[in-house]
Amino acid sequence: MKLDCISCSAPSMIDRAPQIKEAHDSSNRAFRVYLEKNFSELDLIRSVLPSPRMAAVGLTAIMDGLWLEWCLSSKTFSADEAISLCEQWVDAAWKHPS
Repeated sequence: MKLDCISCSAPSMIDRAPQIKEAHDSSNRAFRVYLEKNFSELDLIRSVLPSPRMAAVGLTAIMDGLWLEWCLSSKTFSADEAISLCEQWVDAAWKHPS
């Protein structure tokens, strides 16, 4: 697969469809705010590293990466494995040694 094709396709789609970009940005922003709120609640019990905001950014990045990989090659991992990876990441952000 040519990586230059991937790097060119996303910007061109965004350039041609600003409404899709706005819908994407709005949806992702709302989800990150939701996750940050939840991480902030956990942070009251035990600190979330590096911070609730960055934990939300990190988890959404992991989910986006898993989604992209699954779209490109759905046999790479199962849904249960993807869920497990996300759960392990949350555990690592929250259940660190005090």
